[in-house]
Amino acid sequence: MEKYHIGNVVEDEVPIPFPEEIIGKDYAIIDVRTGSRIFNLVKFAQTSLAANTNLVISACGPAITKAVTIAEIIKRKQEKVYQWNKIGFREIKEFWDPNEAGMTRLRVTRELPTMHIYLTKTPLDESLPGVQVPRSKDRKTKPTKSKMHRPAEPASKGNRGEKRSRRKSATLAVDSNKADGAEGNKEQ
Repeated sequence: MEKYHIGNVVEDEVPIPFPEEIIGKDYAIIDVRTGSRIFNLVKFAQTSLAANTNLVISACGPAITKAVTIAEIIKRKQEKVYQWNKIGFREIKEFWDPNEAGMTRLRVTRELPTMHIYLTKTPLDESLPGVQVPRSKDRKTKPTKSKMHRPAEPASKGNRGEKRSRRKSATLAVDSNKADGAEGNKEQ
């Protein structure tokens, strides 16, 4: 690609995929980017949900994991939050102009995954694909103790930082074989 330089980049606008009759006209939008700070976005999302407005979190490409994290944090901090997820693709066209005369212009088309998360306190129809209902208080699970949460075992007093010699273990194995052979001769 040394013979080309990037020209125009055309990104398709992705409309909000939720029907207006369900989400209404009063909603806040958070457009999550890879450089966005989760703390700031969670703070904005909490204030907008506290004001009884609906919230749409949208992300594209590698920022999708941040969008999911934000939605999960909000669902833990606020009660009775319904979630509706929609996944799609966004098309990006890059045009590469040639540096030398006589070469043709290149067009590169990429498709990036997109995700829209709709959060609301008004109940949603559970039969819609991608709808998650709030967890009830009795369904909350207690954290389990795993191996990672066990207290550390004290270090063994074995060699106390000294290197273990391979020769010693090899000679011990040879010596034990001799001892076994010697005992075997005594029994005969």
